[in-house]
Amino acid sequence: MKILFFLIALILLLSSSGYTQKQLVLVKGNKVLAKINEGDYIRFKRKDRDHFTKGFIGGIHLDYFRIGEDTTYLHNIAAVDMRGRQSGFKVRQGGVMLIVAGSALMLINAVNSQDFNSGIIAVSGAFITTGIFMLFVNNDIFKTGHKKKVIIMAH
Repeated sequence: MKILFFLIALILLLSSSGYTQKQLVLVKGNKVLAKINEGDYIRFKRKDRDHFTKGFIGGIHLDYFRIGEDTTYLHNIAAVDMRGRQSGFKVRQGGVMLIVAGSALMLINAVNSQDFNSGIIAVSGAFITTGIFMLFVNNDIFKTGHKKKVIIMAH
């Protein structure tokens, strides 16, 4: 009887150790940009709709995921909003750094000399203008395409 109990416990233990949690992975080429787990908030656009859908992922399966009662297949995803996620997009941070650098350069020039150097003003203005442009570039939307894919991977 003890051997039977031990065998049943061993079978249950081994069958549960093979379970892995699936996750949505946003890939560009061979680089992973973000991983989205079950229960995470997602905002995405489907190819058959004009608006973005948002919600918490209720289940991830082999080739689709669920948000509430809505099922979305991976081949239907047109774009995923990456705002608030750790990702490979660094354009916005670079824009802030350029604005800070341009402002600091202009301020240092004003403190160190009585007259403004036109070359330094031009460079500072170029830094600030480029930084503002980089802030408004919409880089938080991951659009699926030839090299950009959404795949499901076991964790």
